Amino acid sequence: MRIAVASLALISIPCVGAPEPWRLDPTVLACSPDVLSSEQTLTLTLGPRHGSELAIRRLRDGRMFLLVVGSPPQGHFQLMTPTEFAVASSVEIKPDTAATAWVVDAKPELVFSEPGEYEIVVSPNLESEVGGYLCRITFKSS
Repeated sequence: MRIAVASLALISIPCVGAPEPWRLDPTVLACSPDVLSSEQTLTLTLGPRHGSELAIRRLRDGRMFLLVVGSPPQGHFQLMTPTEFAVASSVEIKPDTAATAWVVDAKPELVFSEPGEYEIVVSPNLESEVGGYLCRITFKSS
């Protein structure tokens, strides 16, 4: 019986350092349009406390493009500074935006270079486990 009670006590202890979830909440981050063509501009509508960093992940291959991040590697494109992004209420991203994927020896490429699903993520710190908010779009080349 003591073992069962001890086991239950351990199970109920909150896990310290567990990753926070990525949440869909259009009052914090909304993407428009849902289906983006190469002639359109992606508009992000940002709510209060959306964070200071922004990335776009191409789901097909998992490539992550950090468009706003603290201390980016030298030569990496930044849409704006984290301070500017933290107070922005909207951001426009053109489909011809080029950035460097967050992988070794990557070269700048168009973020929306391939048709498919993309996630836009915002967070106080993308390189941590604090989580944040996301929205999804589909890119269709014209």
